[in-house]
Amino acid sequence: VQVECKSLSSTSRDCLVASKLAAMSFSAPSKELVLQLITNVGEHLGDPANAADKELILSSPNTAESAPAFRIVIQRRCDEKPDSLLAPYNSEEGAVFLRDEIKKMRETDEDVESLWASYGHVYKKD
Repeated sequence: VQVECKSLSSTSRDCLVASKLAAMSFSAPSKELVLQLITNVGEHLGDPANAADKELILSSPNTAESAPAFRIVIQRRCDEKPDSLLAPYNSEEGAVFLRDEIKKMRETDEDVESLWASYGHVYKKD
């Protein structure tokens, strides 16, 4: 499903509706997938050898319609392993959906929030 959002004019509401409709075609990620993703990305960004990746992720601004950091992570993983469990989210819309689902899980699942918080330091500029 492709949804294009080109401007923040009066049509942005239509774009948000289209994005929400597109998101309805994705399945919620499992808790196990989310925990593994948080761990893998946290470990990767915490490694000083990956400073360029950390800068790329931290300099990628999120909006309601885009999740560039999630998109980068998903796309890289799917390039490495096409049958990855992240494959269904390998699109702009999928990245936004996954980001939003993880945010919801952080609010409702203590394990997810605790693990996310344990990697909080890697999401700050040095």
